[in-house]
Amino acid sequence: MACNVQQYLPPDDSSVQEVEQIVHASLQAIQRTGRRRRAFLPPGQIELIVVAKDGHQLSLIGYQRKGGDFITELHHADTKLRALHTHEGHENPEPKRGPVDGCHMHFPTIKHPLVWGRASYAYALDCQVPSETIDYVRLFCMELDIVIIEAQPPLPRRGLV
Repeated sequence: MACNVQQYLPPDDSSVQEVEQIVHASLQAIQRTGRRRRAFLPPGQIELIVVAKDGHQLSLIGYQRKGGDFITELHHADTKLRALHTHEGHENPEPKRGPVDGCHMHFPTIKHPLVWGRASYAYALDCQVPSETIDYVRLFCMELDIVIIEAQPPLPRRGLV
């Protein structure tokens, strides 16, 4: 079950109810099809379509940054609903409770939407950082109860011969 994020917030901020309704809906992920679209994705990036039982269509992307950190994000149109990161030292805006290190899930609030600024809230996840993007996407889906109907992992990267 997706986390109740309100427990991590100060009294003067609140979660975005529309976002929470979508995230807590019954979600299923399928591989994005269309050869033309896939041709423009960076190697190793995974992109899935997530469909909610109530009809919302979401986009899930997962990739690894050059520094080795993994990023997985769930979007509905131009709204980022959740983002899972692996970098060290995330600081929540307020109240300061020390850094959130390792795997952590970002979520939007009324005062700190995920799209508009660098400051956002996150809660820690107890997990080992996977070594492959597909494993990280699976972890993200498990945390949010997204059932993966079909997804093919990307082929391993190979250097030019």
